[in-house]
Amino acid sequence: MSASSRRLGRSLGWLAPRRTLLCRQYALRRGLADPSASSVQGQGIAPARMGAWLDTALLPWRTQDVRCPGALAGAAPARSGGARRLRGRREVDAGRSGTEMSDLLVDIGCAAIGGAVALGLLLHLRKRQARGVECRSRPVALRDAELVHIEKTFRTTSPVLIAAKLDRACRLPSGQLVLVELKTRRNGGPNLSDVIQLSAQRVALSVATGQTVAAEAFVLIARPGVRRSPVAHRVDLLPVDQVVALVRRREAILADRISPRYTAAAGHCRSCAFSSQCDRAGRRQRS
Repeated sequence: MSASSRRLGRSLGWLAPRRTLLCRQYALRRGLADPSASSVQGQGIAPARMGAWLDTALLPWRTQDVRCPGALAGAAPARSGGARRLRGRREVDAGRSGTEMSDLLVDIGCAAIGGAVALGLLLHLRKRQARGVECRSRPVALRDAELVHIEKTFRTTSPVLIAAKLDRACRLPSGQLVLVELKTRRNGGPNLSDVIQLSAQRVALSVATGQTVAAEAFVLIARPGVRRSPVAHRVDLLPVDQVVALVRRREAILADRISPRYTAAAGHCRSCAFSSQCDRAGRRQRS
């Protein structure tokens, strides 16, 4: 063997171990390579062979159409179990908040009902107290009577047009109605104007209701600033024909067909709304 042949054999022998190592590394890399492209990062043959753990951040939450082969199969049940626990917790929280809202509505309803009952009881007590005060202020002749009308207006067109607002009307056990007028003034007696007012109320009430109204009424006079029961005065009312005559005279005065007469009471002039236009009232003030 020549020298050149010996040198070539030594070089080939030196390269043989390195060539074997390269072949082994190439086979290993080829075996680890993923021959098919995966649609999801972290899936394929290489992760399955190496037993790599799949990072949960690489997959979207609640991915239902991704299959997890190999080592990934154990992660899907754990994730679905966590989702079920989270869903159950949310349902429990929703049920708890619904129960709390229902309890709050029940409490509000109970408070509203309690307030309405308390208000109704208070109004009933006040009404009963006012009724007791009204009964004590009645004259003795009306203690057994029933209060049927308070501050009510009655109108009639026959025999003349009359609209009268009465203070009180009481029904006696016999069925007859008795009128009561409340006045607050310093002098202690009834006036003719009170009698005329009650007489007009009697006509309007009898015609509007068809009931019998007594020919006598009561005027209750209370003095201002005095905490005492009003004093009752019995008055006789005017007959119907006199009431009709007064109404027609008033209409004639308003139509300037006749002239009004002066009042005989000087106190009426001081409280009259037309005293500034009245000649007699001016002469009384100068005198």
